[in-house]
Amino acid sequence: MLLFLDFDGVLHPALDGREPNFCRLPLLEPVLRAAPSVSIVISSTWREALTLDELREPFSAGIACRIAVTPLLEGALRHGEIMRYLKLHATHATEWVALDDAVVEFPRGCPYLLLCDPRTGLTDTVARELELRLMQMQSTAF
Repeated sequence: MLLFLDFDGVLHPALDGREPNFCRLPLLEPVLRAAPSVSIVISSTWREALTLDELREPFSAGIACRIAVTPLLEGALRHGEIMRYLKLHATHATEWVALDDAVVEFPRGCPYLLLCDPRTGLTDTVARELELRLMQMQSTAF
């Protein structure tokens, strides 16, 4: 099971510099701890400027070790980079969800997209929805 994770507009509001980066991470980490079989794949543009180790720094150790990144494909939308990652690292049965704020980066009606409002980032409501999706994915994996 894979979670493709954006940063801006998810782990912190994208349009409000008053809140610190990763201020929503405390909402996400308990969800990830409850789903230890989920691997996290960073799809954020932050991966263009930071190393994998730098991208892992804000996360707790038990979660940071589960983090990888999507490939950079010039001119591709985020969905295309996710599809490339899946082609390289997944099987046809791999379950996945993308936690993102950029609906334009995905095909219209993409069932794998869990959308955050870029003005707020991750909220309790979206975190609960993610938790439900991950639980459903785990139950279908067995």
